[in-house]
This record gives sequence, structure tokens and C-alpha cells, in this order.
Amino acid sequence: MGLDVGSVFMILPMYLVEIAEDHNRGTLGCLMGVFLSLGTLFAYLTGPYLSVQNFCLVCTVPMLIFLPLFSVWNPESPQYLAARNNPEQLKTCLSKLRNQPVEAVEKEIVSMTHMIQELNRNKGGIKELFSARNLRKGLIISVVLISLQQFSGINAVLSYMQTIFSATQSELSPEISSLVVAIIQVCVTLLTSVLVDRVGRKVLLLTSLTGSAISLIALATYFFLLDNHFNVSALSWLPVLSLVVFIISYNLGLASVPWAVIAEIFPPNVKSLALTLTTVVCFIGASIITLYFPSMVSFFGMASSFWIFGGV
Repeated sequence: MGLDVGSVFMILPMYLVEIAEDHNRGTLGCLMGVFLSLGTLFAYLTGPYLSVQNFCLVCTVPMLIFLPLFSVWNPESPQYLAARNNPEQLKTCLSKLRNQPVEAVEKEIVSMTHMIQELNRNKGGIKELFSARNLRKGLIISVVLISLQQFSGINAVLSYMQTIFSATQSELSPEISSLVVAIIQVCVTLLTSVLVDRVGRKVLLLTSLTGSAISLIALATYFFLLDNHFNVSALSWLPVLSLVVFIISYNLGLASVPWAVIAEIFPPNVKSLALTLTTVVCFIGASIITLYFPSMVSFFGMASSFWIFGGV
């Protein structure tokens, strides 16, 4: 499972960017985040009402549907075909992707083939990724973006959503609260995929980071007051609102935009290697937060844990 999920996170952003056109590249790049949030919603809808065994069986259904659909309808990446010097398949592939006759995509084929030939003259190994200034800068941007994404605490919030809601002593049941948050998450990632090519990646990321920080600090403040025996009955709305605002803010940029940016800023000859390294960093961060959040809460307390995430 780990091998497969890791592969998807590396290959999918690259595939989406390579099949896209200039005007919809950001939108397609952000669709990965949309479907990740749909997966979370699916888990929250079914998880509380199924045994672990049945839940695992239900989770195989989307994958079993995906296999024949992808095999039949999805072509190979055009950049891959250009790199493999396969002009006939490239024509068929681009014609299918653009929904146009072969004659209409000839110009794009020539441009893409020329670009790939130029890049193939340059090596694309680990040495070049760290020694070339422009590639090194891209790698730093990628690692920082994905580290911000993971150490903002999103996996702690999603994995322990019901535990957090129980700790807030909110009037809404943890199951319902989690479901509401997951539905909002889907809606916002859809909005992000629409906005990303219109307002730009940087604006969405800065807005996302600001909203995430404010909401996490507000949630931490509520837990601080609760832990220190202040009367928080008048603030019972604050933790739910904070989590909702955090989910909205996070999914407005941090959830999807880093993957779209990472897939865009590297040339094809080092893209797969750069995405591999970034994916490794992503899952190291996700593992640390998911595994050690309960220990973090035990050692620092819920308030300090969310202050740390807000500080990040």
C-alpha cells in the first residue's frame, strides 16, 4: 500500500501537467487535491459505520473501477512519447487529448518534440539536480512548500478529527462535525482548481497560509483556556469555526497548489527525480505528524501543539 500510494503521489502530478494545455495546467494540477479531499469525505461517510475489515473492502471499489476506465480511455503522456521518439503514437495521443484532428495539433507536436530533444542533450541525474543553480532553487522551493503543507498539521487534524472534536466539548457530535468539515474541504478544493489559473499560485498560497495560521492559533487559544479551567461555554462555537476556517484556508492553496507548482517548475529531464525526492519529504512529514501527534499532545498539550502548527 505504501509503495503504491507513494508512486501515485510522484507520478500523478507529473502526468496531469504533461497532458494539460497552458490555459488549464493549474486547474488539472489542482484536481489531485480535489480527489484527495473526496477520499477523506468517503472515509468519514463510511468509516464510523463499518468494521475495519468491511471498510478496507469498500475502499477497494474505487480502485477496481479506476483500473479498466484508465486503461481504456487514458492515453500515455505526450511528453513521454516525444522522449521515446514515437511520432505516430504522439499524434494519436495529442489528437485524443485535445479532441482535435491530427492536423490541428501538428504545431504543438513540433514544439514539444523540439523541447524534448533540447532537454535530452542535457543530463538529468541527481548530480545535475543539486549542482545546477536553477534546478537547486526549484528543489528548495519544492521541499519548503511540501514541508509547509505537512507541518501545518493537516494530517493531525484529519487523522484525529473526531478526537479533537470530542476534546472541544462541542454540542455537535464528532461524527457529524467531521462530516461537515470534509464536505467543506471538497467544495474549497473545487474552488481552488477554478481559481488557480485566474488569480495565480502565489496569491492562493499566501492567502491559504494566512488563514491557516490564524485559525490554528484561535483553536490553540481555546484549548489553552479550556486546560486552564476558564469558563469557555460562551466560546463553544470557536473550535468548530476554527477547524472549518482551517480546512477552508488549507484547501484554498496548501492542499493542491504545491503539487501543481512542483510539477511545473522542473524540466522533463529531471522532473521525475525531483518529484520522487519531494514525495519522500512529503511522506516523512506526514508520517512524523500522524505517528507522533498523540505523543505531542501528551507532552505539550493540545494548545501548545496547535500553537506549533500555527507557528509553522
